[in-house]
Amino acid sequence: MALLWSSAAGRHLTPITVATDEGQEALRRALGTGAGTATHVDAGEGTGGLTWVHVTPDTPEELTPLLEICGLPAGLTAHLLRDRHHGGGGVLADGVLVPLGLLRFEPATAGVEVDRLACLCVPGLAITVGRDGEVVHEVLQALPGEAAQGSLGVLTAAATVAGRRAVDAEIGLADAVASVEQAVFGAGSADPAQVIYRLKRELAEARRALTPMVTRLGAFDDEDLPPTLGKVSRRTLHRLAAALRRTADQVDGQDRLLSDLLTVLLTLVQVRQNADMRRMAAWAALIAVPTMVAGVYGMNFRHMPELSWPYGYPAVLAVLVVAVLVLRRLFKRSGWM
Repeated sequence: MALLWSSAAGRHLTPITVATDEGQEALRRALGTGAGTATHVDAGEGTGGLTWVHVTPDTPEELTPLLEICGLPAGLTAHLLRDRHHGGGGVLADGVLVPLGLLRFEPATAGVEVDRLACLCVPGLAITVGRDGEVVHEVLQALPGEAAQGSLGVLTAAATVAGRRAVDAEIGLADAVASVEQAVFGAGSADPAQVIYRLKRELAEARRALTPMVTRLGAFDDEDLPPTLGKVSRRTLHRLAAALRRTADQVDGQDRLLSDLLTVLLTLVQVRQNADMRRMAAWAALIAVPTMVAGVYGMNFRHMPELSWPYGYPAVLAVLVVAVLVLRRLFKRSGWM
């Protein structure tokens, strides 16, 4: 399934099926080509100067006919369908291929989902490939109105959407980290260690999606980009890269904060364990004193202090009680109980 847009169609998206003859004919009309395959698509040709096709393929066979009609090598299929969002991309002979990572924060699980959006820009044509169908409308809203932006306008719009989603995901992760911080310093009995490890994994996933985008967009300059792709300046791409870099720095900051929280948590656990050990040692001492005295008197020797005295038994009990109370008071004052 694919969605077709041309600069002459305004904000209208046309669903087409590239595998059918009707879909291929609609694509050829948008490209301004005949019944055969296109060998070159120039900005300004066709019905509206710029054509954008978004494809949500399940198999390579759904993408190959599109590339053939556009006169693009079939070898690009593997790059466009690459599963990992942080792989591939670069400057081609007369175009660019940039993989973008679309982050989405799930509040129910405090997790981050990343969808890959591959953006291929050639003269007069932009092809985006991704499984997130909602992103098309967001990119269309962010698409520059000037046709002079060319196919790179689709790339800048897609990068803008990726940056906006990255900011939203970072805000969600920051809220989750703040909740963990309250749990660490709170009086609750729950152990937030597992939550910290899970959030660090989600932050690592977000960082793996952001870093390649920052690197790829920041590496473009005016000499790298073919002039036939449109008039998107290096400053525009670097501004997008800078925004993504700031978000990546925020993610790194949240990861460092989680590391600090984990250190604090382990320290607090060690302090609580030491307090428990002191408390158990104090109770053991309280039990040991009467146990020792009772053990001595239980040996049944003939000559023992107070053994023949009528008040010997109550006196021993009184000594035991006093000894236990004195020890308990001493442990209380020292903070062991």
